[in-house]
Amino acid sequence: MSRLTKLLRSIVSMKQGSMKNSFFNNSNTSLGSARYPRGYWIKAGAESVTLCRNLKVLGGPALGTTGFTGSMFLNVQDRIASYDSSIIFDDSTGTWINYLDSGSASDPRGTIHHELTHAVDHHVPGFITFFDPEWGKLNYPGFQYGNSYDPKNPPAQKINPVPGLVSYYATASHIEDRAEIGRATMARRSTYNRLVRICQTDPIVAAKVRKTVSEWNQFWPFPGAENTEWKTRMIQAEQDCR
Repeated sequence: MSRLTKLLRSIVSMKQGSMKNSFFNNSNTSLGSARYPRGYWIKAGAESVTLCRNLKVLGGPALGTTGFTGSMFLNVQDRIASYDSSIIFDDSTGTWINYLDSGSASDPRGTIHHELTHAVDHHVPGFITFFDPEWGKLNYPGFQYGNSYDPKNPPAQKINPVPGLVSYYATASHIEDRAEIGRATMARRSTYNRLVRICQTDPIVAAKVRKTVSEWNQFWPFPGAENTEWKTRMIQAEQDCR
């Protein structure tokens, strides 16, 4: 099996009927457990995943998108296999990491968690996707989404560029802010370690992580999740971001 094939399978591979695979439910993760509880994706309404090349949304390039109809689209960048074999130094954690783990814009695996967070938000009571004043109250006084976001002129510091925001993309809207917290919480270990570092110095991000964990535990309160990476991260994140 080629490196590219292995990597694509680690991003997403389709299953029986719709979407079951090694990513969603398998025993080949870093923790030796399933990534998400069985049925989690179904409750989130995610019915299909389509891998795309040069994905665009509203005329602009996109890493992924999730609709209300249950369709998820993920962009697969050119040369992804060669990027997966590249190692770079991460200043924020002081460790060597895979290039694809260096930031949200370069991490197709993190995009899956980002889009799944959108899907969960679409299927919880209270129209959180459109209106979530409690989330907005967590930000510092006077902060407004969109004022700091200009995709044509991004800042040099894209990770935690503004107090309370885990990434530059999170400054675009509260919808993306929620999804970026979800991405960082469930992404690979190096990304999660970076989130924990941010939580240690940014109480707003820490509060958003705790709120996300609380909401996700309400979304999935069912037994049987104990041996999943999702449940392990819920416990870890609640402790690490106190």
